[in-house]
Amino acid sequence: MGNSRIYKSGIKLNGLKIILIVTVSFILLAISYCGFQVYTLSNRQEQMKKDYMVVNSVSFGLLSVDEWRDNIVAALRAQIKDFKLTPQQNQDLKKEISSRLEKTYEEPMVDNRLWSSFACFD
Repeated sequence: MGNSRIYKSGIKLNGLKIILIVTVSFILLAISYCGFQVYTLSNRQEQMKKDYMVVNSVSFGLLSVDEWRDNIVAALRAQIKDFKLTPQQNQDLKKEISSRLEKTYEEPMVDNRLWSSFACFD
């Protein structure tokens, strides 16, 4: 009778050990899965941050001078595509441009600013 109790308690202990091993194994698998998910999501988040930096960089983002210039040029082209001058407006425009160019050329010559800026003419 004493031997059967030891045998039964031995089986009972083995059953608890099996339940404990299965439970710990399940917990380890769950922890491993969670760790893998953290690793995967961290890599994805890092890649998203890099993409965000590239998109918002000066080269490609909202502060990109090239992008703004291209957008403005496209808008202006669309507005002036059908713009027509009358012959009188065309003549007036030519006179105004000619006048401004002559002033731009003559001012440095009259004030001697152009010649004084060159060391060899002093």
